[in-house]
Amino acid sequence: MCLFGFMSAAERTQAQQQISAEDTFWVSDTDSTHFLNHWIIENSLRISIAGEEIPRENNWRINYNSGEWQLLNDVYLAGADSVLVHAEYSRLPFTLRPVYFQRELRPFTPAEDDTAAIDADRVVQPAITGEALFGSSRLQRSGSLSRGITVGSAQDLSLDSGLRFELSGFITDDVEVLATLTDQSTPIQPDGSTQNLREFDKVYIQLRHELGQLQLGDVDVDYRTSEFAQISRRLQGGDVEVHTNRYGSYQASAAVVRGRFRVMEFEGRDGVQGPYRLTGAEGETFIIVLAGTERVYLNGNLLTRGEENDYIIDYGLGEITFTQNRMITDVSRITVDFQYVTEEYNRTLVAAEATHDQLFNGRLSVGASFVREADSRNLNTEVGLSDEEIRILREAGDDLESATISGADSVGFRTDVDFILYARVDTTFQNDPVTIFRHIPGDSSGVWRVRFSRVGDGLGSYRRAQSTSKGIVYEWVGPGMGAYEPFRRIPAPQAQQMAAIRSSFSLTDRLELYGEWAVSDLDRNRFSQLDNDNNQDMAFLSGFRVKPLE
Repeated sequence: MCLFGFMSAAERTQAQQQISAEDTFWVSDTDSTHFLNHWIIENSLRISIAGEEIPRENNWRINYNSGEWQLLNDVYLAGADSVLVHAEYSRLPFTLRPVYFQRELRPFTPAEDDTAAIDADRVVQPAITGEALFGSSRLQRSGSLSRGITVGSAQDLSLDSGLRFELSGFITDDVEVLATLTDQSTPIQPDGSTQNLREFDKVYIQLRHELGQLQLGDVDVDYRTSEFAQISRRLQGGDVEVHTNRYGSYQASAAVVRGRFRVMEFEGRDGVQGPYRLTGAEGETFIIVLAGTERVYLNGNLLTRGEENDYIIDYGLGEITFTQNRMITDVSRITVDFQYVTEEYNRTLVAAEATHDQLFNGRLSVGASFVREADSRNLNTEVGLSDEEIRILREAGDDLESATISGADSVGFRTDVDFILYARVDTTFQNDPVTIFRHIPGDSSGVWRVRFSRVGDGLGSYRRAQSTSKGIVYEWVGPGMGAYEPFRRIPAPQAQQMAAIRSSFSLTDRLELYGEWAVSDLDRNRFSQLDNDNNQDMAFLSGFRVKPLE
């Protein structure tokens, strides 16, 4: 491979500079070859023997690729066993080797009866230099490398590349590793019509031991021991579990939350199996649900995903459809827990849990749980919050409905935009003057880019009129006759945390006394100190458990 085609401008400038070099060495009649150097400039080599310059023709030769020099005419040995040779030359100032390889070619040694023995000097076979990457371990490796071309009517030609590497096996006698590593990021979500999901882009490393396990990357954490501090999340971070008979069980997690968590409750419609659309916490109608994070309950019963089971879900559209195994009526109570993609704040989660159930010969069990989930104060966008928006949030307190800002932005009249332009028009409603936004195609007064927020049916003044290639067109229909308003809600960073302590004592083999106390803190607006006096609360639960008898 020629390396000159990949030189930078600095390297090409440096290549114009030449380094003068010289070498003195001995050659003999049995070994007349000597390595001089790489990157020797052609026709710059001068050879001298006993102070006399020797011409090249029929006397010596040089291989510029390998840097090897050879004496051809043994007359210069003058009957001696060896002679001292002096070489002067110019070379390029490169430290790169001209050849890089992981495998080398070595002569093939045929069997005595092999017909290829006559060409043994020309037959070669590859041989691995050094030990294998994983030595003699019991690790199983597999992977794939993909290349693709993406084209579209509204984008240029681009080259896509993806690498996926999977590793499994024992790294020691008692530690097992399971890993999936990839540098690809695919927007394709798994199909939600089957019971088991095939993860396309899940990256994780898992170490297993008889005392516990460690997970790094995309992990699913599930804390269910506590009555109050229960949590189930899909995270990007780390999770460690330790289980011992003498000192109890421990689990801790720290990660970035991949999506925002939401609990949505609604009633079914008689005879309508779906689709039922899931919405965001701020009323967003078009959301992307993170695959595998949903828990669907019908009348308090947890359902199973799959066409042959209870429901299917379209993660890209956020829509749930129930199968014929679960008939929906107008008295059906549906609850869905899920995580969805958001571009608001970076959210982190820290959780820990400890349980010791071997006290007093296994009759006493104690435990503690802690969970904290909080947004950072920086938006997960390039723009972030302005000083005016932060001021509004500080004055709003927990009244987030009032934390709004105008959705209109003057951008000037342009014909090359990829969004809808509106004109600000004065009109009247019930003899009262009002100012509205109206889309007038091609009109030079259309200099406003307007963002609309859904406020609910019968609560707004605008409605969706039509969809175009540049977006959705909203039209003014009068107060109380639409579902949208031209303003933008300012998202507030939130923080919530909970700590719980629990214990149980077995009075008899089948009768158990238990209790748990928990304290929680919820700050709906981290920018504001207002309305913080009602952020904390406590709960207590106690009772008796009777183990079932046959």
